[in-house]
Amino acid sequence: VGSVAVLPFENQGPADEAYFADGIVDEVRDKLARLNKFTVIASASADQYRDTDKSATQIASELHVQHLLTGRVRWAVDADGRKQVKVTTELVDGATGKVTWRDSFDGDMSDPFAIQGRIATRVAGALGVALTPQNEQNLSGRSTDNAEAYELFLKARAIGGDSPTAARARSALLEQAIALDSTFPHAWGFLSSSQSMLYANGTRDPAVGKRAKEALDRVMALVPDSSNAHMVAHTYYASVMRDNAAAQRAVTRALELNPDNLNALVTSAQVDLDAGNYQATFNKLSRAREIDPLARGVLNNLIRAQLYIGQYQEARETSEELLALNPTGYGPMQNIVLAHIAAGDSAGARRLIQELLKRVPATELVAYFAGYQEMAYLLSDADRALLFRMTPAAFDDDRAWWGQALATAAMQQGDMARARAYADSSLATAQQQINGAPNDAQLRMINSVMLGYVGRKADALREAEMAIADTIANDGDNTNYVLLQYVRALLAAGEREKALDNLEALMQRQYWTSPPLLRADPLYRSLDGNPRFERLANRGIGAPVD
Repeated sequence: VGSVAVLPFENQGPADEAYFADGIVDEVRDKLARLNKFTVIASASADQYRDTDKSATQIASELHVQHLLTGRVRWAVDADGRKQVKVTTELVDGATGKVTWRDSFDGDMSDPFAIQGRIATRVAGALGVALTPQNEQNLSGRSTDNAEAYELFLKARAIGGDSPTAARARSALLEQAIALDSTFPHAWGFLSSSQSMLYANGTRDPAVGKRAKEALDRVMALVPDSSNAHMVAHTYYASVMRDNAAAQRAVTRALELNPDNLNALVTSAQVDLDAGNYQATFNKLSRAREIDPLARGVLNNLIRAQLYIGQYQEARETSEELLALNPTGYGPMQNIVLAHIAAGDSAGARRLIQELLKRVPATELVAYFAGYQEMAYLLSDADRALLFRMTPAAFDDDRAWWGQALATAAMQQGDMARARAYADSSLATAQQQINGAPNDAQLRMINSVMLGYVGRKADALREAEMAIADTIANDGDNTNYVLLQYVRALLAAGEREKALDNLEALMQRQYWTSPPLLRADPLYRSLDGNPRFERLANRGIGAPVD
């Protein structure tokens, strides 16, 4: 039967209950995918056709599928006051646009899994799949018997965004869900991931990291052979513990359990990229694109891969493809901008930021570009002025992160007095964070840059050497960023020749640093005129370093 895309079902009930219709679709997708009889297009691509006016044949062509499953969800209340749901589905031939099968399903909202199982079973039959008893059991399975807990889980999943505020809102609902059903693996897994990302993207609160681990332990106890559970483990070890070996073991196990786990494919491709296994990287990303042909996440990682191996023009072309999908995630936005910078198009990068500011809140985007990858120098004068008016509240009330971001932004515009003041404001909180996570080389290295800004050269160098020792001992996907900060720490401490030694070494690694980027970033201006730096910043792209 080849491939099928389950498109978003039309919600014919109240708008605030659309999350329930989406939950039905996601469960049907998941159940069909677990049959391993055909390729099921992932949600990131299929969901882009919500409320579309495109024809079935056009959608099938864009998704490269043979069949489309569409549906409508209606609601009613019976004589006893119980809420009922009616789901009408159609299977459409992608080549002709003709409906080849239709059916309707009625059920009680208190048992949504029964409807989902019946839909998946009948769709599989309509596609000509002969179901084994094990297949039938999988299709009728349920992750919780508590309808209220499931509803809270769906509400949590409907909260989009990668900000600390969104992560906290999701976590609050998930805590309620597991209070109702302590054996609900999906809720435990989502809670662990939400807490891990809150820890990584917000204040590094040890209590948040501890809760992420508690939730991880619970989901692993409930479903130890779940591919998704091992990806939850990957998120925890990569984002909270910074244990790259454990994170890589988790993603390897996830792929063993399900070779088509989209998250695992993309993550494993990044691991291969860091290890220099380029063919494996692109093979996995190619398979990921088959499963999710319009996935922003896959394109985002493809950009990273192209940047890492020096395909700067190709990265810019891929970024245009990603931009056409209207991304609103800050990470993908930043990679699109990086693709232009790495290719030498600084003016284009600045124009892009102004376009992106039309899609998202200015305070969030400005804080992100200042707080991640130190790219405040690409902001407009007005946006930098906004940045310097921000308080720690814009950085999840993390005074270290706020001070570090604004100190770097001030340094980039040559305001040393302001850079010193913001750096000094970050030190006390940063030390508390380091005390709570002494093996986090990134925390220590960025703090060493700030120590250099305030003139504490000996302390800065001591912290930097400790951080670099940890990085070398635990090489992983954060290594290049720590090495980049090491160069900046050495520059802040006035050790220019040693900084150049390490910058030359970094330029030999696979990363997004490029000669045009060195010329664009003001943090390297103290090296202007140095013959070694000029060779790095002006050499032909891809040429060896002397």
